[in-house]
Amino acid sequence: MFLRAHVLLATGFADLTAWIGLVATAGVCLALRDRLPRTVAFGLGLFLVNVALVIGLVWFTYLDRAPVADHLAYLPNLGLAFGAVGGVMELARWTRVPERGVAVVLGLWCTLLAVACARQIAVLHDTETFWSSALAGNPDCSICHYNLGKFFDERGKPDVAAAHYEAALRVEPDAEAAINLGNIRLAGGRMDEATALYRRAVQLDATNTAARRNLGIALAMQGRADEAIAEYRGGLRIAPDDTATAILLSRALVDTGRTGEAVALLENLLERLADADVAGLLAWIRATSPDPSWRDGAAAVRLAEQACELTQYEDPDKLDTLAAAYAEVGRFADAVATARRALRAADPKSQLAGEVRERLALYEAQQPFRVGVGAASSLPGGGP
Repeated sequence: MFLRAHVLLATGFADLTAWIGLVATAGVCLALRDRLPRTVAFGLGLFLVNVALVIGLVWFTYLDRAPVADHLAYLPNLGLAFGAVGGVMELARWTRVPERGVAVVLGLWCTLLAVACARQIAVLHDTETFWSSALAGNPDCSICHYNLGKFFDERGKPDVAAAHYEAALRVEPDAEAAINLGNIRLAGGRMDEATALYRRAVQLDATNTAARRNLGIALAMQGRADEAIAEYRGGLRIAPDDTATAILLSRALVDTGRTGEAVALLENLLERLADADVAGLLAWIRATSPDPSWRDGAAAVRLAEQACELTQYEDPDKLDTLAAAYAEVGRFADAVATARRALRAADPKSQLAGEVRERLALYEAQQPFRVGVGAASSLPGGGP
């Protein structure tokens, strides 16, 4: 049994009273163990064992973040319920109270519990209310700040979310909080802060592939391609089948003129995984590379059709790739029809839609599409 100093040091009258009551209850149970009805003894014993967990007498990790969380009170209260019912029944037997009287007493007891439960429902009503209530009782609750950060982030309130993530990091440095805050800073154009936060996440958890991937993205957006590639490679050493990181690495390699490395990486990954994004990117390189040694129209069509089948021919990016592959092998009518299908599937105001329109004009003029080295937008998805 591990005791925590702040649990044993009562800081107020209510705390002191509670501890005295708990010790007294345990003492009474021990003293009267042979005279108490079994139901009452069982109930009180269950209460004492479980309340030791809830108040932190027996410590476990969660209490470091949200000590004495009242939503755990159902554990000891179950024991009190057993004890109360057993006590009332035993008292009725001693005093010969009629069954109707017992029913009235138990009914009143249930009514009081229902009222208490109704009051608690307000606290448990929703995510924001629950974690805000927990935070009010424990201002140093890092998980409360983290979950509130996620709540507000998902609801489009990045400034409020960022404040909670920052508080969580002050209380208990955590890689996920650093990543999420970094994402907010990256979306807000605060590149240096985002990069620093992703680096901090990597330091906090060197095995977190999302931290390395996002750090690579931030570095690539700043034109630091070699550093980005190093981070992507580091992520793949940890998780070799992480397709998101593999695709980002492949794009970065193509953009820096290392198409051979990108093709080898994608082909190796495709041998292990039937992934639409991997097949699509490899098809794009085979269909549109400015270097004829890397173009292979037949392979491009096969790979692009595989990618479209995996996405039910509904992904505009994969359809755009298939159109380029058809154009590479001279099937311009199919290229035009597929490009138009891609336009119907894409957001009309998106960058992709604009690029597909430009490529469609080439296919209508019986010309294939070629990309230039160093143009991130030349790759499916617009680059990292």
